[in-house]
Amino acid sequence: MARFFLIDEDVDLVAQNKLAFEEKGHEVIVAYTGTEALGMLETAKPDVMVVDVMMEDHVAGLKFAREAKSVAGDVPLIILSGDPNKPSWMLQPSETW
Repeated sequence: MARFFLIDEDVDLVAQNKLAFEEKGHEVIVAYTGTEALGMLETAKPDVMVVDVMMEDHVAGLKFAREAKSVAGDVPLIILSGDPNKPSWMLQPSETW
């Protein structure tokens, strides 16, 4: 089975997803901020990462994704957001995030 790394500030959402993955036999590691996740990444050794865009700031997930590449290499990364206005700020130049 796979080792999932769930990164989201929504404690309830993380708990629900963790339970769903574990019921299917997967191992789940969790973090609640991009900063926390980066600190755990080297030892976590995930097979798949699922990260929210907006955590400690509105682009924390994108910052995590950029920095995680150097540690995790080609580990698949799924980026989620529930913000209906995300196109307006995600389309800005990457220097802003």
